[in-house]
Amino acid sequence: MATSYPDKTNARGIWTLSEITKNITTGGSWPKQNQGDRALFAGGNAPSASDVIDYVSIASAGDAADFGDMITNGGGSVAGSSTRSIISGDDDLTDVISYVSWATTGNAADFGNLTDDRYTHCAASNETRAIFSGGVAPARCNVMDYITISTIGNAIDFGDLTGVKIGCSAKGNSTRYIVCAGENDSARVNEIEFVQYSTLGNAVDFGNLNSISEFPAAASNSTRLINAGGQATPAKIKIIDTIQIDSLGNATDFGDITTATAGLGGASNNTKGIFGGGATPDVVNVVEFVSLISAGNAADFGDLSLGRQRVGAGSNAEGGLV
Repeated sequence: MATSYPDKTNARGIWTLSEITKNITTGGSWPKQNQGDRALFAGGNAPSASDVIDYVSIASAGDAADFGDMITNGGGSVAGSSTRSIISGDDDLTDVISYVSWATTGNAADFGNLTDDRYTHCAASNETRAIFSGGVAPARCNVMDYITISTIGNAIDFGDLTGVKIGCSAKGNSTRYIVCAGENDSARVNEIEFVQYSTLGNAVDFGNLNSISEFPAAASNSTRLINAGGQATPAKIKIIDTIQIDSLGNATDFGDITTATAGLGGASNNTKGIFGGGATPDVVNVVEFVSLISAGNAADFGDLSLGRQRVGAGSNAEGGLV
């Protein structure tokens, strides 16, 4: 027997009686399906290093509002669960990991440390683990380390990327963590690689993007990841690629962001992907969005409080959290 809950559905669109009973009695995941709607844009360069944290409601287009301040300054990465947002790294080659609670605005607090001082890395998460990949430490590295989001503490080694990488993007769903694009020790790449959140180990090949780029932005729901913009060779691009997270293969065309931009940040809920900030080459405060349900070009969403590039972004409702 299947009972429909249009406002609180699982990936199939329905919940079985046993699933409803389990989630009510254990405080499981089904009430979270539509609760998350907040995205953060943290740090970046404007052009000097910034500690600003902005936030928006993904469901409602509009300008970003002030959330608080980072512990550090400059470009970092954002991941998190449905309750906590995790911010790591900055332009001063630090190992600092900090966090904020999604439900209340305020300044970031100390969480712990990465296994190395580094920056220009990427990060994503499911409800349990956040993984941090690549970066400069101070040489370019292939390090992947992780934290358990609910427990304050230092990161632990997870495994290695297929090669050294900086300026990559990362998102995924509840089971797969996917890393796209970036630059290795000699050139920008269009590689896509992945790991399973639940088991430690090295990344393996997923496929390729249509375009080579560095400092793109990714967004995802439970089935689809999109990768937008970035610095190609030599020009910035406005291409949006898409992959199906649970099946290996090369990306296909999704559409375009409005302007060729690199260093933007990406976040999403289960239906909408948003991208903010970046450089065109001028630093911009533009936020734009696409529907994750169907391919198409981006449209205007609003503005960040401060134009900046290499901004970290994430939400409490993206693919790994639903």
